[in-house]
Amino acid sequence: TMRKVVNHGMDVVGGRAIQLGPRNFLALSYQAIPVAITVEGANILTRSLMIFGQGSMRCHPYLFEELQLLQSNDKPSALKQFHEILFKHLG
Repeated sequence: TMRKVVNHGMDVVGGRAIQLGPRNFLALSYQAIPVAITVEGANILTRSLMIFGQGSMRCHPYLFEELQLLQSNDKPSALKQFHEILFKHLG
């Protein structure tokens, strides 16, 4: 909606709208529109990638367990289990 309103405003003010300067009151709004659209699209894309990544991590036969072992407090035992799972993963 903002893009349509600002574009119509640019049509209304005509030549003043194409010259950057203190009398062009729409210039900054016109320049900001693509940023707002890109940021919103990036948020949707990021959210989708996070959901996809979480699902693929949970469904993978080894990845989730590997990550759990990396966060384990019992490092010697976790390292041994991690190596076993890692070699299965690489295989």
